[in-house]
Amino acid sequence: MPEQTQMFIRLALTGDVQMTPNKDGLFTADQVAVLAAKRYCNIHKVEDYSIDIKCKVRGEWKPAKIMATDKGLWSPVEIFTACIKAAGKKVYVVGPDTKLSNPFRGDLRLNEGLIASIVGAAGVNPYLTRAAQYQVCHREGIPDFWQGPKENLFQAHIRDRFPEYSGQIRVKAAAGDWTLPMLMVMCQSRKAAKSSDYRKSLYALSEAGLIELTMGGRYGIGTATFDWLEPAYLQPPPSRLDAVDDEAMATLEALSG
Repeated sequence: MPEQTQMFIRLALTGDVQMTPNKDGLFTADQVAVLAAKRYCNIHKVEDYSIDIKCKVRGEWKPAKIMATDKGLWSPVEIFTACIKAAGKKVYVVGPDTKLSNPFRGDLRLNEGLIASIVGAAGVNPYLTRAAQYQVCHREGIPDFWQGPKENLFQAHIRDRFPEYSGQIRVKAAAGDWTLPMLMVMCQSRKAAKSSDYRKSLYALSEAGLIELTMGGRYGIGTATFDWLEPAYLQPPPSRLDAVDDEAMATLEALSG
């Protein structure tokens, strides 16, 4: 085994690496080694603009290459994508032409494109490719996974987005809508933790530095909560003038006129 590979394996095993990405959300080669190891991949060659990895699949080592975003820096999307593909699994690419359907974009200012890219690179489909159904509601004797004393973002999304919502067990969703794991992530609903895709999404977003994940008690991810971190938000809009400033501007315009 190459000496460089042994060094990176030691780093991954000891966990002696600070895993926070830089201000642009990019990772160093040492950090890539840890992220790859979590996906059963080993680094075999590091260059300024690429990293060669190998992933063990059914006893056979599969090669892959992670291309750098900048010299010596790699994006989480490229890292996750290379590892998932090396393992022979499907990756869902969210490109610039992907229709974004976040109805809360104006309020929460979340960077849906970035979030969906991370989720897709983790092997979870963020958008429906055809019409489907959400099992979201409850009826007498059949509790749902988000039932609670107060309406949360998920319930508000369902109520506002789907007019037919009136206590049905299922609500129809169109092609291009969020998949259920993506819906749970965007609306911060932790009641869908039985979904492996939801758990994979949370882990990937946490590793990418977009959320701060707080594990629950003995159930771990099953009762985990999370908060969005600054990199997950779009650039905040310019602050609007308050009423006093508006009045002053109107006075100036009147005087200048």
